[in-house]
Order: sequence, then structure tokens, then C-alpha cells
Amino acid sequence: MTAVEVLRWRPKVLRRERVPMRKFRERNLRVVAAVTASVLIATVALSFNLSRIPVLDGTRTYRALFANAGGLSTGDIVTVAGVRVGKVTGLSLDNGEVLCSFTVASGVRIGTTSSAAMKVLTPIGQEYLEISPSGPGSLTRPIPERRTTIPATLVSDLSTLSAEAGKIDIPQLVRSLDATTGTLSGIPKATVAGALSGLARFSTIIARRQQDLSTLLASASRVAGVLAAHRVELVRLVGQATLVLQVLEQRRADIQQLLATTASMGHYLTQVLTGNQSQLRTMLTNLDAVSAVLARDSSDLGRALPLLAAFSRYSANVTGSGPFADFTLPTMLIPDNVIAQCAAMKLTDPLKGCRV
Repeated sequence: MTAVEVLRWRPKVLRRERVPMRKFRERNLRVVAAVTASVLIATVALSFNLSRIPVLDGTRTYRALFANAGGLSTGDIVTVAGVRVGKVTGLSLDNGEVLCSFTVASGVRIGTTSSAAMKVLTPIGQEYLEISPSGPGSLTRPIPERRTTIPATLVSDLSTLSAEAGKIDIPQLVRSLDATTGTLSGIPKATVAGALSGLARFSTIIARRQQDLSTLLASASRVAGVLAAHRVELVRLVGQATLVLQVLEQRRADIQQLLATTASMGHYLTQVLTGNQSQLRTMLTNLDAVSAVLARDSSDLGRALPLLAAFSRYSANVTGSGPFADFTLPTMLIPDNVIAQCAAMKLTDPLKGCRV
């Protein structure tokens, strides 16, 4: 084979032989009808159940644990902030608790610390599930029972009332009512009416003070919480109180002696006051007389006190130089022998004069 022949050579392509299609009327019409009916039925069923497919319904499933199911049932609505976001899909038992499964729209974020509460939709007991989202992330585990609440409904209250009423001893109740009727028959009607009026007024006051009572109960609850938080300190305080009682027990003898001494002193004072009553009366009488004299001569004493003050001041000036008194007299009034004696004794001073 030359080069020209090689260039002209083309591999032969194996062509598949075409099989002619069978015409529609030549096919088995029963098989075609069965397949078509099956496809139509599957399509209709799928269209009615699109919401049940997790990928297509746009919801997520969560779980919560409750103490009991109450009046909640499968199909009840689920709300967040009052807006319907899903429904309850199942209720089952889980170790003595009720495990509730519910769906929530995928656009609503349910955090890790979210809580759930059963709430009453109608007075007859129809309920719904209220979710309170909180916390970071997304909830994956069931909401624990400590973060779920169950309301009291009319149906549950009536059921509880029926159960409690069934425990009442009817014959004993009749005897009690007969005894009450006999007791009330012996009481005047006016007294009974007054008592009932008082109870009515008391009920009215309680109803008016409902807010105050609620505040009081809330404060009491906070006080109880504080006491619970400081229970260790309270236990220590009780232990110290025991120690204080022991110390007081040790000091009891001293306290008894103190009380005995105080009683003896009171007895002696009583004896002094009662035994010397006549002398005390005389002394008080003399004091009254002295007080009367002083009150009568108060004006004279008032005039005498300034004079005594002046006399005291002048006396201090005269005797202030030493244990003697200073007098100043003109020379002509002093006898010559006194002057001579002063000169002989060298007691003269040009500035102070003669001192005797």
C-alpha cells in the first residue's frame, strides 16, 4: 500500500441497523391503559401529599417533653408570638413523660433555650402549642420538662372536681349539714345575717386588694428565694445561736446575782423612804421655807450682788501686792513719828512710799 492509498483509506464505520417502531394500534392496549392509569394515580397522590414530604413542605420538626398531654392532640396548631407556624405531628410516652413532636416553618429560628407551653384556645379545652424562641443556635434536642408548662382547662378542672367529689363520704356530709343546721337554728337570725354581711364585706375587700395581694405573694416568693439562696448562712446562724445559748447558760448565775442585788437595793430604798418618812417630810418643809425666804428677798439679793462684786474687786486690788493692805494718804495727814520710824527702818520708797 502506497502513501497515496494510505491517505485515501477510511475506516469503515459499522452502522447499526434501524429497527422499525411498532405502531400504537399494534401495541397491547391493556398494558398501555394500565401504565397510564398508574402514572395518573401516582401523580394525583403525590400532588395531595406534597406537604408531607420534608424536603418540599418547608418545615422543620422539633420535640418537647411535658408532664402530661392534657388536652393536646395530633393536628393542633403551633404558634410563635401568636402567629401560626406549624402543627403537632405526634404524641408518645418517653420514660413517664409525654414526648410531643411538632413542626415549625423553616424561616422561624428556634434557639437552644426555647420553651414550650400548652395554652387553651377555647373554654371547652381545645388547646394549642405556643413556642417561645430564645437562645443561640438551633434546637436539636427535645425541650426539657422544666421549660414546658401545662394549663388548667375547664375539662381538666371538672375531671379533678369529679374525682375529688367521688372521695366525699356522703352520709358523713349529711350528718355534718344536719349538725350545722341545728347549731344555726339556735343562733339569732340577726347574728347570722351580721356574720354573713361581714363575710361579704371581707370578700369585697379581698377582691379590691387583689393586686396588692398579688404583689405581697410575689414579694413573699422573692423572700423565699433569697432565704433559699442563703440557706448555708442560715444554718451557720442557727449553729451560732446554739453557741450564744450556751454562753447565756454559763452567765445565768451572774444574771441571777445581778437580779438579786437589784431586788435587795429596791428593798433597802423602800425601807429608807418608809422608815425616814417623818424626817424627809421635815426636811422638805424646811426646804420650802428656805425657798420662800429666798423668793421674798430675791430683789434685795439682786441689789446686794453687784455691791459684793465691787467690794470683792476693790479688796483684791488693795491686798493684791502681798499679805498686807495698801493705803495712800497725804503726807500732812501722817504723824511725824510714823514717818521718822519708816525712815529709820529704811522702809520708804520714793515711788511706793512707806510700808508698814
